[in-house]
Amino acid sequence: MAQNRGVNDFLVVGLGNPGAGYQKNRHNLGFRVVDELARRDESPSLSGAASFRRTGQAFVAKVKIANHNLILVKPRTYVNRSGEAVLSLLTRNRIPKENILLVCDDLSLPLGTSRLRFKGSSGGHNGLQSVVEAIGIEFARLRLGIGTPGSSAEWADYVLKDFTPAEEEKLPEIIDKAVEEIIKVWIPANYPCLLSAGTGPRE
Repeated sequence: MAQNRGVNDFLVVGLGNPGAGYQKNRHNLGFRVVDELARRDESPSLSGAASFRRTGQAFVAKVKIANHNLILVKPRTYVNRSGEAVLSLLTRNRIPKENILLVCDDLSLPLGTSRLRFKGSSGGHNGLQSVVEAIGIEFARLRLGIGTPGSSAEWADYVLKDFTPAEEEKLPEIIDKAVEEIIKVWIPANYPCLLSAGTGPRE
């Protein structure tokens, strides 16, 4: 159990590819949600967004939100190798798996919708699969819909393309909704796991 003066620690990992050229890709929606969490830092010593620092195979920012310590992570590996960065940070920070959330894009969901699960398979997402292979299935994931192209042959190109201007207009509301789901649903749902040994993650 990772605690600091009674404030609980959570690891929130946004999936995406590093580099400015990928910044507005559909595949980088997880990064953008984590960036918004950094802007909401409530640490008394800071004004504005928390800074990400290079730590091993990831960029990491530590913030306080709703009286909880959140370690925000953007892997420096490409999406398909995200598990390497997650495993390293999990070990270093001694955070239990039930306190980990992965935020990623999802082709099977319409833009603007989301799905929160506390464990499960990768569902075909290569970045999520990399993390499953590294630490198992017992961690939460918040999937954010990006829409589905016409055929599976288009999927690889689709996720690596930027959101359209019309989609970009919708993203602030989508990202805000995702952040609220993390703060108001995921963290409270996990809080009993920290207080009661043997309480496992929910389905």
